[in-house]
Amino acid sequence: MVELAVAGNERFEVSTVELDRGGVSYTVDTLEELTREDSHDLFLVVGSDGLAAFESWYRPRRILELATLVVYPRQGYEAESRQSSFFDKAVNLDTPIIEVSSSTLRARLGEGKTARYLIPEPVLRYIESNGLYV
Repeated sequence: MVELAVAGNERFEVSTVELDRGGVSYTVDTLEELTREDSHDLFLVVGSDGLAAFESWYRPRRILELATLVVYPRQGYEAESRQSSFFDKAVNLDTPIIEVSSSTLRARLGEGKTARYLIPEPVLRYIESNGLYV
């Protein structure tokens, strides 16, 4: 589905690092492997809910050494994310909150509601043709 989502956009590249590795996959392991493969700067984008829980992630300080942490605001997590000891180490975006999450999208599809315009059209066709999330 990721390949379908980015097809035709030369600015995106799909990585199979986590699939190829198999087993339990930690963000830090993926970032270390990507760093070995390429010299580009890495950015890890998480929601403010993710930042609120970032201290519980496996090796969070190493993650910050490997990538710039970018935080997208999520409604209801503003105060929690500001209390994180990692708040000042992250790039906190000041942008309108768009409440679309993978959980919400799966729930919509499971209820028979449309996710059109929220998911790239080729991905939506794939989901529908394979009966996913119903």
